[in-house]
Amino acid sequence: MGKTDNKHDNLFIKTFGKGGIGRRLVLATIAFSSFITLLTTSYQLYSDYKNDIAAIDGYFELIKDSYLESLTTSVWMYDEKQISAQLDGLIKIPDMEHLGIKAGDDHFWSSGSLRAKHKITHHFPLVFKHRNKEFEIGMLSATASLDKVYNRLIGKAFSILISNAVRAFFVSCFILFIFHLLVTRRLIRLSRIVENIDIKKYPIEIEIKKSKRKKSIDEIDQVVYALGKTQQKLFASYEELKQSQDELFQIFTMSIDLICIANINTLTFVKVNPAFIDTLGFSEKELLSKSFMEFIHPDDVLSTQRVVDEDLKAGKTVLNFENRYICKDGSYRWFRWVSHPQPEKGITYAIAHDVTVLKQSVKELEESHQRFLTILDAIDAHIYVADMETYEILFMNSKMQKDFGGDKTGDICYHAFRKNSEPCECCTNDRLVDKHGSPAGVRIWDDKNPVTGRYYINYDRAIEWIDGRLVRMQIATDITDLKKMEAQLNQAQKMESVGRLAGGVAHDFNNMLGVILGHTELALLQADETHDLHADLNEIQNAAKRSADLVKKLLAFARKQTISPRQLDLNNTVESMLNMLRRLIGEDIDLVWQPGAHLWPVKMDPSQIDQILANLCVNARDAISGVGKLTIETGIKSLDEEYCKEHPGFIPGDFVLLAVSDNGCGMEKDTLANLFEPFFTTKEVGKGTGLGLATVYGIVKQNNGFINVYSEPGQGSTFRIFLPRLVVDEDTDKAVPDKKAAAGGTETILLVEDETSILRMTRMMLERKGYSVLPAATPAEAVEKATNHSGAIDLLMSDVVMPEMNGRDLAAQIIGLCPGIRLLFMSGYTANVIAHHGVLDAGVAFIQKPFSMADLMVKVREVLDKESDSFFFDRN
Repeated sequence: MGKTDNKHDNLFIKTFGKGGIGRRLVLATIAFSSFITLLTTSYQLYSDYKNDIAAIDGYFELIKDSYLESLTTSVWMYDEKQISAQLDGLIKIPDMEHLGIKAGDDHFWSSGSLRAKHKITHHFPLVFKHRNKEFEIGMLSATASLDKVYNRLIGKAFSILISNAVRAFFVSCFILFIFHLLVTRRLIRLSRIVENIDIKKYPIEIEIKKSKRKKSIDEIDQVVYALGKTQQKLFASYEELKQSQDELFQIFTMSIDLICIANINTLTFVKVNPAFIDTLGFSEKELLSKSFMEFIHPDDVLSTQRVVDEDLKAGKTVLNFENRYICKDGSYRWFRWVSHPQPEKGITYAIAHDVTVLKQSVKELEESHQRFLTILDAIDAHIYVADMETYEILFMNSKMQKDFGGDKTGDICYHAFRKNSEPCECCTNDRLVDKHGSPAGVRIWDDKNPVTGRYYINYDRAIEWIDGRLVRMQIATDITDLKKMEAQLNQAQKMESVGRLAGGVAHDFNNMLGVILGHTELALLQADETHDLHADLNEIQNAAKRSADLVKKLLAFARKQTISPRQLDLNNTVESMLNMLRRLIGEDIDLVWQPGAHLWPVKMDPSQIDQILANLCVNARDAISGVGKLTIETGIKSLDEEYCKEHPGFIPGDFVLLAVSDNGCGMEKDTLANLFEPFFTTKEVGKGTGLGLATVYGIVKQNNGFINVYSEPGQGSTFRIFLPRLVVDEDTDKAVPDKKAAAGGTETILLVEDETSILRMTRMMLERKGYSVLPAATPAEAVEKATNHSGAIDLLMSDVVMPEMNGRDLAAQIIGLCPGIRLLFMSGYTANVIAHHGVLDAGVAFIQKPFSMADLMVKVREVLDKESDSFFFDRN
């Protein structure tokens, strides 16, 4: 037992020293007493403060209830003496500091002064009642001081605190003395003995001397006895533990894998082996001072936390869990963990194997593979690989998987891709290798795939597969759209050829037809129905009209006819033709009209609508061949990108729909493919020109529209025409006046025509209707006659295309000679030729050759009867 000397131990000083139990006991007693004192004192002061504030509020209420009325009367009477006396009396109320009355802008009475820092002010309006009316005559302001209340409370607080502090001090001293006598001095002696215990040495005897009068064993004596027994057990255990630790330390320090002990509650390392330090580059102190979560890659934090919470804390052994740890140089290392937790201790024992090199190799391999797949999947073509002996599919890119309904890897190629039961006749396997068994180059071929229904150009070659065998790789590019464009190009070339033919003959043919029609019409005026030549003249006239219609059809197909487009309501235009169409198709066919509601306007020549409906209805009539049904309907349609992708040549936008359907015989696919070609017909010889549907196609294209046909044999046909929507203001749709009845006149007309027969015929027509005609075969002659003519010239009627000068330039010169002259142009050329001469502009009158006498008279009268500003012609 260690020696204990009271003088050297100085137990009393240790008791009161910093950290001593006695000192802390005294401080705790004083702190608790002080807290209770402050709590009770605060409550008492708060209660007193509330009472004082309530008393002040009562004084304010007293002023309001008892004095306010008399003060109001005094102010009303302006009794200054009485007001001052009342205020001086009220200022004597306890804690009242200042009273003031303000009446109007010039009268103010007060008592007391405002000196307090803390105060309460109430304002009372002075309301005087007179003859049941209330008058606010001023304001009483009453201010009470809170300084006196605070001073009283502070004095009371000091008194309470001082008395309680003295009492707490003496009580604490007494407790400290008793505690030191019974406990502290013995514990200090026991601590000295325990400090001298060395577990590595043989156990020493532990004993504390006690008073002779004390015979019973107290709690401290029991601690001394237990310490002695524990000392002996610790020594024995230490010897065994020391041997075990030496063995484990060798394993711990020599392992190349990372070994650690971690706290799964605080997420910190308890201990790490040298391999841990060498691998990560952090010191042991750095590793143990932070949460191990701080060393984990951000992307692996959640998965690591989940393993800790769901597995380690539940006592489950974790095998092959992987995450990344940061090294001191900023790089990351991959670790594969084996962890054996002891949740009751809050720790886990873990070993980590560094798999960074392995992970990097796997990643590089996967990236290389992914790059290869990305390239193949990005190619807009079908790519597949198949065994050249078994025909087994070994690979398909995503494009091919999408078009053939999924991944067919493992299937037989000729069945999966062409639905064949045996190898395809077009298979190139035997041509992909030479006689030595080496790849023989690329084989290129094209055909239509029966599964997708599309055309492909195929590139086949033999390549070496990953296992060394030769396999066939095919790259197939979709050329369906190219095929369609090729067909459209052929169609366009045919149309262009017919257009050039029509344009080339239109002028001369129209001139000849004009002469025939004109003279026939003049002859019919002289030969009535009883004349021998009347029937023959009618036949000549009808043949000439049919010839003129044929030219119009050719020009309509070639989109070169002369048109006068204007804003139309398609419903009104169709309705105006229904009676004529019913007569055209006959009584056996039921014509159903289904107009769409709220139709958008279109801009088009009404005669072209007539041509479209007439041709489609005749086509439907011939397809029905008996009793049947024909439906005409209109509507609105907005075409989107998806629709236009499925219908080549269409463009997105808003369109007005005109549809003609029949329940006739329908058409085969081969017929549909050639439907709009010029001169193509399925009718017998002599029963069709082959220009009806070609004319419809040409008109639709001329107006920037689209046409779509759906037909099946025995199911009838539907023609859908999409015409562009015209976006206009409501007030821009001006009604076109009806044609006036053919009438003559007495005006003078300067007629210019380089074709002599047309000049003579037109002159005869005009003169027969009473007009004075100045004929001119050349522009120079027309200028000469205009210059020399002494009277007024009312109208210049000129051909557009002439050898010396075109009609536009001639008109510019004639206007200079005759400023008020009106203009009417005529031509047998196609619209694209006339357009180059600028006479198809809005507001310029034009008549197309050949024309009848009735049409000519209506047009001439129309031009002459226009307002004075309607014949203006731009000379530039």
